[in-house]
Amino acid sequence: MLSLVIFFLVAVIALLVYQLFRDSPEQAAIMPEESGESTGNNEYTLVEAEEAAARYKPTTDEASPDHGSASSSADSGSPEGGSASAPADNVADNAGSNESVGSAGSQGITPVQGLIDLFKPTEMPVPAIMQIPSPPPESQVEIMLARVTGNSPGNILNGGIAAMKDDWIYYRNQNDGDRIYKIKTDGSMREKVNNNSSWYLNVVDDWIYYSNETDNWRIYKIKTDGSMHTKVNDNKSLSLNVVDDWIYYKNRSDNGRIYKIKADGSMHTKVNNDSSYDIKVVGEWIYYNIGDNYDNDGRFYKIKTDGSMRTKVNNDRSFCVNVVGDWIYYRNQDDGGRIYRMKNDGSNKMKINDDNSWSLNVVGEWIYYRNQDDGGRIYKIKTDGSRRTKINEFRSISLNLLDDWIYYRNQNDGDRIYKIKTDGSGNQIVD
Repeated sequence: MLSLVIFFLVAVIALLVYQLFRDSPEQAAIMPEESGESTGNNEYTLVEAEEAAARYKPTTDEASPDHGSASSSADSGSPEGGSASAPADNVADNAGSNESVGSAGSQGITPVQGLIDLFKPTEMPVPAIMQIPSPPPESQVEIMLARVTGNSPGNILNGGIAAMKDDWIYYRNQNDGDRIYKIKTDGSMREKVNNNSSWYLNVVDDWIYYSNETDNWRIYKIKTDGSMHTKVNDNKSLSLNVVDDWIYYKNRSDNGRIYKIKADGSMHTKVNNDSSYDIKVVGEWIYYNIGDNYDNDGRFYKIKTDGSMRTKVNNDRSFCVNVVGDWIYYRNQDDGGRIYRMKNDGSNKMKINDDNSWSLNVVGEWIYYRNQDDGGRIYKIKTDGSRRTKINEFRSISLNLLDDWIYYRNQNDGDRIYKIKTDGSGNQIVD
């Protein structure tokens, strides 16, 4: 009985050895030459032997990091140096030899080696590591972030007398105690919104935010339909800039320092310790002048909205400052009120015009301003200093730009609100 069991085991082992010997690609590559028989149409070519060996050998990409990559070999680790191509060269050498399988010079697999390999654990290919794209630089992140603003910094600089949302214009009506009115862009459906003297209008979603002169300049908000009139703070607040859900303002109750507060009245926070005016929020920066008014100081600074990185921008006494893209435009008090521009890092400073200029508002490639040398009339000039053009014939202040219209206070008509096209046509009274 024991003899039968032993005989059965030997037979199984012999069968396995035969199967491994027959299926070995290296052995198959030399079998035609060993037999001496013609293979006819089934001839096993050298190219096929190379392909079989390449399939049998791990490629460079499959090399396990635990055992070293193909580049750790004595030759170069590049594909040209002998990683994946080396096994095919070995098979080509063997294909031309007459050595028997298992001899010292043979590269084939012996039956014993084949039996051992049967029980060796198979090395699994190591998957390639997925490459995760690097995040864009901070400057690009800032460009990608959509900022919701209640009005343009240039309009706020000029009192924020008008703002636009969808097809409605919201404006302070000088003819009715500076109360807020709204009117369709086509001039229809004129309606009164509130009963307070209002400045620095910002419209975000269906809310209007403004500085209420009637209640000692405190910040108020009201729905665009005139409902839900709500006080936001208790400070004397000027130069309101509404950005996303934050309101940035000059706090006259604290010596003109910059504060910010959430639109719901929470998280009241001081941003700087300078007496500041003409503040404007552009991206993650607040630009402002140091001093109490246009007669004092005029040094120009910027600070992050979180209160960090306070930086002096230039050494000119700079008023009516507009920040557009990479450029800063300003009235240079040290050069007779002429318009200058420079990069926002203070470089590339150049003079734009020779007029005594106030009420600057920069939109696109044009600078709109009040020309003091020509009776306060509205002029425009390209940001490169070309195409200086007079727009109207009235003494004008508080220039606000909405689409291709300039809204302004006409001092020849009791400061009433007028509008005129940016090309000088269509001058008309609003209220």
